[in-house]
Amino acid sequence: MMKKMKKRANGKVAQRPKVVRDRINQMILDGVIYPKILQALGEDGKGLAKSHLINWRKTGHQDWLKQQERLEYMRSIREFAMEAARGNEGSVLHEAGLQLAAAQVYELLMDFEPESLKEKLKGSPENYARLVTVLSRLSEGGLKYERYRAQVALHKANIQKELARSEPGGITPETRRRIEQELNLM
Repeated sequence: MMKKMKKRANGKVAQRPKVVRDRINQMILDGVIYPKILQALGEDGKGLAKSHLINWRKTGHQDWLKQQERLEYMRSIREFAMEAARGNEGSVLHEAGLQLAAAQVYELLMDFEPESLKEKLKGSPENYARLVTVLSRLSEGGLKYERYRAQVALHKANIQKELARSEPGGITPETRRRIEQELNLM
């Protein structure tokens, strides 16, 4: 059974420019009563009635709220990535990149319709191959990163052992050599 595509809103509020719809949505979110919204809109509210705003709140405003939620989620992921980049920490930066990719995949999955994908892939083996390749590369990248983290943890543990074995007055030349070997492996 094919899922119906969502019909685009075409009511009185939906026909207004985006900046006007955004103002209406923000006032509804702020709890402004309908007569005050109409008054605040002035010329932009010409032809609108309370009933139009009531209908909009049940439909278009709900869509707007979902969109705002998604935008806020993406903003928080982007801020995390930027903060990690400023800190210039390699592993955190890599994790931030993975988080951004995961957020984008999540965004795609929010509106995912299997029937739509089947239609797009039907008769197009190249697109199917591209999709499989992308998923495989994402998975492979995650595994490589986990192996890298495990190696770094092992090298850190080895360095800690060498430092623990060092003499109280400093480290021996042999301990220094082993630490350098571990550092060169990273």
